[in-house]
Amino acid sequence: MTAFFSTLVSADAFDEYTSKKMRHQNSTWTILRERDELHRDLNKTFNFPNSDGTFGIGKRSSVNKEYSEKYDEITQKYKTLYDRENEDWRFWEKTCGLSVYEYLFFKELNLTEEDKKQLSSSFVISDGYILNSLFEHARYIIETKRKIGPSLKGTEFERTFTESVENHIGSRKYELRHHIKFFDLKFWESRKRQFIKEYHELLTNEIRRQIDQKINEFMK
Repeated sequence: MTAFFSTLVSADAFDEYTSKKMRHQNSTWTILRERDELHRDLNKTFNFPNSDGTFGIGKRSSVNKEYSEKYDEITQKYKTLYDRENEDWRFWEKTCGLSVYEYLFFKELNLTEEDKKQLSSSFVISDGYILNSLFEHARYIIETKRKIGPSLKGTEFERTFTESVENHIGSRKYELRHHIKFFDLKFWESRKRQFIKEYHELLTNEIRRQIDQKINEFMK
C-alpha cells in the first residue's frame, strides 16, 4: 500500500490487481455465457428459431406467457449474479489501497496471462517498485492502438493509428471526473485533484514522445 502522492508503483500491487481483474473478467464472462446458453436452449425448447433456422439468445415472444416468464427468470437471475460480481470487484478495487499512479496505470490494463508476462518482463524493478511505470503505461496504450492495423505507411504513421491515439488522449480529459470520484475527493482537495491531472499530463507527453521517437527511428 502506498501513499496518495507517491509516484512509486508496487510490483506486488500490479500482480495482485491484474490477477484479480482477470479472475473478475472471467467470472463475468462465465455468467454471461451461461445466461446466453440458457436463453438459447429455451428458444429451442419452445421452437422459436431465427429466420435462418438457427436459435439465438434474444427474447422471441411476450405473448407466450410460460416462455416469457421463464426467459425473464433467467435474465433476472443472471443479472443479479452479474451485478453482484461487479459490486464485489468495485468494492475491492476501491478499498485495496492503490495510489494514484497505481490506479491510473492498472485501471487501463486488459491483460491475458501471456500479456501480463510480456508487460512485466519490461519492468525495471528496484526494492519492489516499478521504476518505469509511466513509460510502460504509455507504451501499452500505443501498442494497443497499433493492433488496429499497420502502424506505419511510407514515412509516417497511418491516420487511423494517430487519430485513435489522439482520440484516446482526448477522452482521458473526461475520465478525470471518474478518477476524482473514485478517490472520493472533495471540491476543496485541490492539491489531490491537481495531482491526478498532472499524471494525465505526464502520460500524454510520454505517449507523444514515444510516437515521435518511433517516427524518427523509422525515417532514419
